[in-house]
Amino acid sequence: IPFALLFVGVLFLLSPLLSGIVLCFAIVVFVLGTISALQLQKDTQALIQAAGTSNALIQSATAEIDTVRAFNASSTLSNSWLSQSEKVQGLRRNMESRQNGTQTIIQTTTALMSVLVVATGATLVVGGKLDLGAMIGANILAARALIPISRFAQLGATFAEANAGIAILKEFAKLPQEANSNAFKP
Repeated sequence: IPFALLFVGVLFLLSPLLSGIVLCFAIVVFVLGTISALQLQKDTQALIQAAGTSNALIQSATAEIDTVRAFNASSTLSNSWLSQSEKVQGLRRNMESRQNGTQTIIQTTTALMSVLVVATGATLVVGGKLDLGAMIGANILAARALIPISRFAQLGATFAEANAGIAILKEFAKLPQEANSNAFKP
C-alpha cells in the first residue's frame, strides 16, 4: 500500500486532478477490500468450527466403532455428518461467492477509474494543460497505484484464514500441560 501512495504522489506531480481521481478510487477499493476481509473472517471462523464438528463426528465413529454398533447409532452419526457436511459446503460456497463478488467489484472499479483517467486526461490534453505523453504516463501510474490495493483486497480470505489459525493456536496454547512424571527414565 505504501507503493500505491508513492504512485499517487508521482501522479500528483503530473496532474493534481488525475491524482485526486485515482486517490478516490484507491480509497473506495481499500474500504471495499477491508469490509470484505472482515466478513470473510467471520465466515472462515464459522467454516473452521463446522469442519471441526464434522471431523469430530468421523473420529467418534471410527474410534468407538463397537459403541456405535452396540447402540445402532450409525444412522444417527451418518445423518449428523451429512448435515454438517452440507453446512461446510454451504459456507465454502458463500465464501467463494463473496470473494468472486469482491473481485468483480474491484475489476469494475479499476476499469471505471481507467476510463475516467483517460477521459479527464484527454480533456486536459485538448485544453493544453497536459501533453499526450504525460497523459499516457498518468494512466500507467494510475493502474500501478491501484494494483497493490486491489491485491490487498483480494487477500482478505488469506488474512481471515491466518487469523483463524492464530486463534486456534492461542486456544491450544491455553491447554494445561501434563506433569512431567519421568516414568520412563532409565
